[in-house]
Amino acid sequence: MSYLIFINPEFYLYNPPDTPSIIFAPQLNRFLTKLLSSSLKLNKGDLKLAEKLQLLHIQESPYSRLSEYHFDDLQKGILCPNCGVFYKPGLGKALFCNMCGESECKAYAILRTIEEFRLLFPNEKLTTNKIQTMCAIINQKKTIRKVLGENFTKVSAKNYTYYE
Repeated sequence: MSYLIFINPEFYLYNPPDTPSIIFAPQLNRFLTKLLSSSLKLNKGDLKLAEKLQLLHIQESPYSRLSEYHFDDLQKGILCPNCGVFYKPGLGKALFCNMCGESECKAYAILRTIEEFRLLFPNEKLTTNKIQTMCAIINQKKTIRKVLGENFTKVSAKNYTYYE
């Protein structure tokens, strides 16, 4: 028998059909307990299927590879999380979007940009200079250094410092 299982606890299906093959998040524990307590007899077909699945198992997902990006080719700046337009340079501790009116604390915006940088360049070291270049509109290294220092571990090498 097959089951349709909804695991998201915030999901709600209005007027579901009254069928025991649909399992909702609050029912999962009871369903798993029932499933584990029932004894299942395996036949040769089940064992063959298991062997076949084991042979076809892929260690590394082919879908986890990202496209190759070159740092110099990217447009630099901080994107508004609401509408995706680049913020304009501004004074103070907040950034304001000219398109949608969204405002955001500079520290949060820098942190989001750092996460984007880490996603696009997982093998690159986090340095103040790289993040300042990536942010483009943040002119003070002190601000970027503070955000990096508060959220990452500082590692000092011979001639430079980076963060992990």
